Amino acid sequence: MEETKDMIEKNAPQQENVERTQEKEAEKTILNYGGKTDFILMAGSIICLICCQFLPWSFVNWIATASGLMAVLLPLVARALYRSRSFSLQLVVDTLKDAGLNPTVVDDAVHWCSNGRKNIIRVYNGSVLQLSREYPLEKKINLDMNAKAALATTNEICSVKVGVRWENEDKGCLVFASESLCPSGRVFKQVYSVYLQALDAAEQRQGENLREVATREDRPKRKIGFIIGDNN
Repeated sequence: MEETKDMIEKNAPQQENVERTQEKEAEKTILNYGGKTDFILMAGSIICLICCQFLPWSFVNWIATASGLMAVLLPLVARALYRSRSFSLQLVVDTLKDAGLNPTVVDDAVHWCSNGRKNIIRVYNGSVLQLSREYPLEKKINLDMNAKAALATTNEICSVKVGVRWENEDKGCLVFASESLCPSGRVFKQVYSVYLQALDAAEQRQGENLREVATREDRPKRKIGFIIGDNN
């Protein structure tokens, strides 16, 4: 049991590194948005302003000036539109409400119930989506058995990470989590129901694996050795 706990704790830093990499990639995508377009429009603006100094016709000067202003303002408008449509918790809330659900925001996470299960959504850096479910556990034996079953479940349901989060030796939480990049609300509408199905499948497999672990734990252990007694 201790080996299972140590294995999960050992894999935790690797899991965090993957999440940080996803966050950096999402941030890089956002920061680079419109970069090439900006340079092209800036060059066009400079050319138009230079033309204004040498062309004698007033209407051409007005056209060149208007083109230069458009070249300056267009990137600002594009960024404003992008940010207004970028993926966010508020967009998650609006999407779930449109689906007839009743989501609430608590501690920068969206909570809602579906088919009797409590779901949680978190968004990192505007593009990394995490959909999870958490179930409290008590007693060390339950934590240990669920941790063993979680290893098998994660190997079987690759799109969902399953693990036990220890608060102390006798209390913790069983966590089901699915994560991926989600750059827009349109993508979220297409995939969030699929993630819920994956979590359902992971919960079902976790229950089956937990029963197998419990069965192995209940079996009497074979005794190895012999009894020294009187052979007479």
